[in-house]
Amino acid sequence: MSNSLAVAPFLVAASALAWFVPSSSVPPESSAPPSVEVHASDALAVPPPSISSSAVVQRLISALPNWAFVITSISATDAGVVTAAQEQRWIDIVLNQTVYPCLDDSDRSTLKVLKLAQDATIKPAEIAAYRAYLDSVIKPGDVIVRATWTSVTAGTFDTFAVCSGANVLYEPFLQLVPSDWPFSTPLFASTTVTCHWPASGGTWSFANGFGATACSFSIDATAHCNGSELIGCNPPDFEASGKAFTWTANASATSTAIGNCCVTNVVFGYASGFKKVKVGGSGGGVSGSVEIEGSIGCGGTFARSATACCD
Repeated sequence: MSNSLAVAPFLVAASALAWFVPSSSVPPESSAPPSVEVHASDALAVPPPSISSSAVVQRLISALPNWAFVITSISATDAGVVTAAQEQRWIDIVLNQTVYPCLDDSDRSTLKVLKLAQDATIKPAEIAAYRAYLDSVIKPGDVIVRATWTSVTAGTFDTFAVCSGANVLYEPFLQLVPSDWPFSTPLFASTTVTCHWPASGGTWSFANGFGATACSFSIDATAHCNGSELIGCNPPDFEASGKAFTWTANASATSTAIGNCCVTNVVFGYASGFKKVKVGGSGGGVSGSVEIEGSIGCGGTFARSATACCD
């Protein structure tokens, strides 16, 4: 059973979608269900032939709204139903036969994808941990859905999703890509938090395609004052942590006295999948460089600063 979405453009409000089967194409009851296409202009809505594959297409549309620049279409077909006897086989298929996104915030115009076997740098222990996660998700009775993507830069490729009815439990893009990639909000713009007060700071976070918090970040600057005179600055105070499965974060920071103010500058790094955030330099996350290592997954860096002054 197949469902498809023609994306032109890709950004289509989920509420505007309708499942449409032309009456002339409806077969006798004894025939197999037809393919169902999604068109924003269709006025007649009928139940789709596959609840699970329909849910995957719609979930991808709503979760990745900014992808018109790389994705032209998505379709989905039920691959099979998990049985107790075949549960481990399905786990292996979902792990090894799917492609994973390879995205870096420094290149927002190119989509790259790889299978695990195409990246020789991934350690067996990392693959085993990912397989254990899928083992905790995939259960007998779940439906495995094959999503077929057509991409401007990566051609046509497949990902495998796990569904319980209309509930999408797992899909690699939803798991490993921020929901608003490429970031169009000020979240990852280089900005400054300034307060003419002994303390200043802020917190930020973003979600993955499932809506779960992927990473969170915070920064603080503290000035020790004698009236309007600056006595000293606290060491850099920041936090960077991964919240969802495979998501990690780290940062490098400095704290500097400038005039009667303390300025904390932080470079944050985040990664998902099999990518990692590497902090070099003086160690301890202070005054070091921040780099993203690895191929499979999503990653990037951004800078923030906080200023606290003595008035």
